[in-house]
Amino acid sequence: MAEQTRHELNTHHSGAELIECAEVSEIPDEGVIAVNVAGQPIALAKSDGKIFAVDNRCPHMGYPLNRGSVHDGILICHWHHAMFDLASGCTFHPFADDVQPYPIEIREGKVYIDVSANGASAIERWKVRLREGLEQSINLILAKSVIALRALDTAPDAIVEVGALYGARGRRVGWGPAMTILTCMANVAGKLSDPDKVLALYQGLLHVSDETSSSAPRIALAKLETDTHSLAQLKTWFRYFQMLEAAFQQAEELDEARAQMTLVAASRYLAAHAPTARARRQTANLALRLHRGDDLSADNPDEAVD
Repeated sequence: MAEQTRHELNTHHSGAELIECAEVSEIPDEGVIAVNVAGQPIALAKSDGKIFAVDNRCPHMGYPLNRGSVHDGILICHWHHAMFDLASGCTFHPFADDVQPYPIEIREGKVYIDVSANGASAIERWKVRLREGLEQSINLILAKSVIALRALDTAPDAIVEVGALYGARGRRVGWGPAMTILTCMANVAGKLSDPDKVLALYQGLLHVSDETSSSAPRIALAKLETDTHSLAQLKTWFRYFQMLEAAFQQAEELDEARAQMTLVAASRYLAAHAPTARARRQTANLALRLHRGDDLSADNPDEAVD
C-alpha cells in the first residue's frame, strides 16, 4: 500500500453525523473561538472568509489555541509560537507536532462538525509522525508517537519495524550500535509492563535517531534480477558482506598492528563460512595448528600440517 501523507491521514472522514456547534456570525474575521462538542474542545477559526475547525489543544504542550491568533490561513499558538496550517492541521514547526483538523459544513449560517474518532487512520498517522521524529531527531515526537501507538494497541514489533527500516536506510555505513540496542529493546519488550514497554521502545528509537542524524543515508543497490535464490543463500551472503564491512570499519579506527589482526580474523571467519577449495585446506591447517599450540603468526600459514 502506498504511504499516505499526513494531510490524507489527518483529514480522514468517518462519515458520522455532523453536530451543530456555532453560528458563523460568532467567529470573528481572522479570529478564533473555542467550543465544546461532545466533550471535545474545538477551535473554530475564520481566515479569508473560510471557516476551519481543529483541536483546541496545542499538540506541543496543550495550550488553548483559541488564545492564539490567525493570520493568512495560519493559526499561531501564543505560548511557544508554533504555527499550524488551518486547512490540514499540519505544523510549520515540527517540534510542535500536527493539530487534529475536523471536517465541517455550513448550513443556513450555522457550523456543523464531525468530531468522531479517527480510528481508521490513527495508527498510520502516528507511524508517519514517528518517522518524522526519527528524521528530525525530535525526542518529544518520538515519545508521543510511541505512547499514542501503544494506546492504540499497536504491537511493539510494528513500532520497532518503523525504526528498523529507517535505521537500515538512514546510515550508509550499515548496522551500528543503535540498531543493536533497538533489537535488544524489541526482544525484551514482551516481558515488560506496558509503561516499561513504552520506555524501552522509546530508548531504542532514540538511539537510532541520534546515530543516523549525522550519517549519510544508504544508497540502495539495484536488486538481483532473479528470484531463484533461497532465503538460506541470501542470509549467507548477508552475513558475509556484513562481516567484511564491519571488519574494514573497525580496522580504520585501530592502530596498524591491531588493524591487521582484525582483518586477518575476519578473513579466517569468512574462509570458514564461505570456503573455497583453498580456504577449506587453510582452515583445516589452522585448526590443527591451534590444537597443537603452534604460533599462528608464522610466516607460512598455508604450509601443510602433518
